Amino acid sequence: MTELNEGINSTIERKGLGLGIDAGGTYTDSVLYDFGTGKVTAWFKALTTHEDYALGIANCLRGLLEKVDEDTFSEVLLVSLSTTIATNAIVEGKGGRPGIILIGYDRYTLNRIFLEPSVVIGGGHTINGERTEPLDEKEAVGALEKLIASGVDAIAVSSEIGVRNPEYEKAVKALAARMTDIPVVCGSELTGELNCVKRANTCYLNARLLPLVSHLLASVRDVLARFRIEAPLMIVRGDGTLMSEAVASVRPIEMVLSGPAASIMGGAHGLDAPTGYVVDMGGTTTDAAQVENGFARFREGGISLQGFRTAVKTVDVHTFGLGGDSYVQIHRGTGEPVIGPRRVVPLCVLAAQYSGVETFLEELGKAREAELELVQPADFFLFQRQPYWEDIHPQEKSIANELRERGPLSRVELANRVESSGVSLLRTDRLESYGSIIRSALTPTDVLHALGRLSIWDTKAACLGLDLYAERAGTESGDFGRKILDALYRLLIRELLGFFCEQEGFTENVALATSVSDHLLDRNSKIRIDVRVRPPFVFIGAPARSYADGLRDLLDIDIIVPQNSEVAGAVGAITGGIRQTVSILIRPIHDIEFVAFSEEGRTHFETLAEAKHESVRLAKRLVTRKAVLAGARSFNVDVRVDDKRLNLARDDEIYLETVITASVEATPAMRE
Repeated sequence: MTELNEGINSTIERKGLGLGIDAGGTYTDSVLYDFGTGKVTAWFKALTTHEDYALGIANCLRGLLEKVDEDTFSEVLLVSLSTTIATNAIVEGKGGRPGIILIGYDRYTLNRIFLEPSVVIGGGHTINGERTEPLDEKEAVGALEKLIASGVDAIAVSSEIGVRNPEYEKAVKALAARMTDIPVVCGSELTGELNCVKRANTCYLNARLLPLVSHLLASVRDVLARFRIEAPLMIVRGDGTLMSEAVASVRPIEMVLSGPAASIMGGAHGLDAPTGYVVDMGGTTTDAAQVENGFARFREGGISLQGFRTAVKTVDVHTFGLGGDSYVQIHRGTGEPVIGPRRVVPLCVLAAQYSGVETFLEELGKAREAELELVQPADFFLFQRQPYWEDIHPQEKSIANELRERGPLSRVELANRVESSGVSLLRTDRLESYGSIIRSALTPTDVLHALGRLSIWDTKAACLGLDLYAERAGTESGDFGRKILDALYRLLIRELLGFFCEQEGFTENVALATSVSDHLLDRNSKIRIDVRVRPPFVFIGAPARSYADGLRDLLDIDIIVPQNSEVAGAVGAITGGIRQTVSILIRPIHDIEFVAFSEEGRTHFETLAEAKHESVRLAKRLVTRKAVLAGARSFNVDVRVDDKRLNLARDDEIYLETVITASVEATPAMRE
């Protein structure tokens, strides 16, 4: 292996003020970060507005402005955004309406592709990129006309062997440019993945996100202008690195898992050691990831999204359904608390936003209907959007109307208003599953408030809610609150120990993690088991400090809760860097020449030395162009040349191929 290093510019130390924004699943966080001191100077949290992320961002900046001088925003030199919009859009089937043209795909491969509308046209290459079937221009024009007539707003183009020779993809894109203004994206522009199914899926999903992300970026720009912030806008990629607004607008698929990636990088920022683990306890889920030398480990093979296998590289995050907003229920058989994985709005959050919630809770405490034993003690419902399906039941329509007009209502009050035949027979399930209404109930966040360990939202509502649960369980509120937290710790330890064992290669011990987690919280056990975890863990998220204290009592573990852990995602967004990589493959062809495969196409050479020399130059040029387009300020280009040979005997080896990899790690360009 040969390593080369060429400086394009010397690295410049960053100074000045940056604005980090993390639009997460529950909250939108913002921080003002001083690059010179490496510290957060101010931060603010607001609720995320999923119907329009820009509204939540504006609310967050408005709150941040109350903590600093009016002219501070004019001093911001860089803005960086992480968001869940791309992930949520794919999971929920939202976005634009793309179509895809598949070039040269055989019948067997097409049986594994489920993308509509799609058009298959001829045109093939060998695995070495040599033509086996020409591209029929008339057929390509017909395919484009068919998709355009169907009303698509973006077109994906993927050739079966496009990674070895993208000439047909480029030709179809050029034809489209002469026929329409609809954006067109090629698979070879997004990934060097050889798997043509994953490449097609990636290209199609990227096309679907184009209009959605374009609208988001324009909205964010409008919000920044409103607050007189004139600075370059960077976006967090799913692998935790940054890309410019220009790159994000054409490669929005790289924003998948942007939010978790920013949080992990924010946690890594608070890690003293080069290697360790970051645990982000959010509202809906908990994310855990391993950090090595300051960067999160990422998935080389790509991830699956809603059943689509893709080539999208993201941080290797272990996600499980346990968070501060997890639904707490009382098991009807045992009377014990059950947590998650469903997410609800905490009672303390609901009461902080809507007057009257505390009164409803007090009324529930006085209610004595026998049927209340069939439902959870403190369920509320809140209107989200009007039901849209045709076979809506009259009661479903009444429920939506009552909640829209009156605001949140308890299950008992709602049942009375819609004249339900029983509190437990209220038709809310379908309204919830389709997102027309959302449930609020007791959560671990409420328990922390009620026990005095957290004080962000309405503590009185949290106490009233916990009282209702404790009365149902026939115990004191404090005792039942601690039971709820024990149940949470049991799930948390089980997941974290299992994840740790997997990451460290102790797969045979994953099952042991379950037994250990149960034993640690068995108050009646006569046997003591001590568990020591060597690598440090960084805990981030609003309740991180409270949960970390509880875990320290159960495990011998080094837990770091960094300053500003509540807004780690926003910190990770603004402190992130740019990383770009280009790979070129060289292979012998016909035993008389060599071919270099790059994203620009294939090039023939007579000698291996010439192929290596020219490919190194090309790799440097391509990665430099990518880094600059991604918003790099200053950087070095590192080049690795790896020869792969097969040893048949001591003095007999066969040359197989050479992989040339050029990479850049850089800081983003800031406003001058």
